[in-house]
Amino acid sequence: MDIASKYEVKAMPTFLLIKEGVVVGRLVGANPEEIKKRIETHLQSNTHLIDHFPVPGGELPSLEPGFHWSANSFPGSTSVVRFQELNEILDPGRSAKTDKTVILADAIRMITHLRNEATNLKDSSQDLLVKINELKVEKNELRDEKQKLKTDKERLEQHLKSTFCGPPTAFYPPAHPVMPVPCPGPTPVGGNKFMPYMGFQGVPMWQFAPPAAVDTSKDHVHRSPLA
Repeated sequence: MDIASKYEVKAMPTFLLIKEGVVVGRLVGANPEEIKKRIETHLQSNTHLIDHFPVPGGELPSLEPGFHWSANSFPGSTSVVRFQELNEILDPGRSAKTDKTVILADAIRMITHLRNEATNLKDSSQDLLVKINELKVEKNELRDEKQKLKTDKERLEQHLKSTFCGPPTAFYPPAHPVMPVPCPGPTPVGGNKFMPYMGFQGVPMWQFAPPAAVDTSKDHVHRSPLA
């Protein structure tokens, strides 16, 4: 963050060419060809500075355009091996590249592509989380609605049962008690007569009559009181 603030880096990726603490080149965005061109231009204009610094293990190879690094460019160094491993990761199964600038450009392009894919996946993940939360809320609402409908159904069933639960379809008179047998004794004058025993109760029969017979709404027409 300190370096980004110092050199006013506002976007990623941003490539800076710095000479003696001063930015001599700036490139925003992943453009391998432009990056390669800027690096080669900067190196060609400053090749005289390389001679002032000793290089462990031997001299640096030429920096001319089109130069290819050989396996013996840095004796005893693992730089070439690492670049070969990087090239194998970028293009598995293909012929090895010897131009390190091309390898770096491919690596930058691959990193940019992966970063864009990661951003897209992150956005998709956020959208899926929002949809999952919405579905959870809708599921809870449907559960509550289902419970409410179940309660209403039970209430309606109870109401229907209480509404259609009317009198039985047939009435049976109570059983007639057994008439007591009179004890044998002297027969009174006038014959053996018993008092009538009313053991049957009145049974209402209006409910078995047709509706037209019990309808009294037109009695004033059919049975006028002045007739």
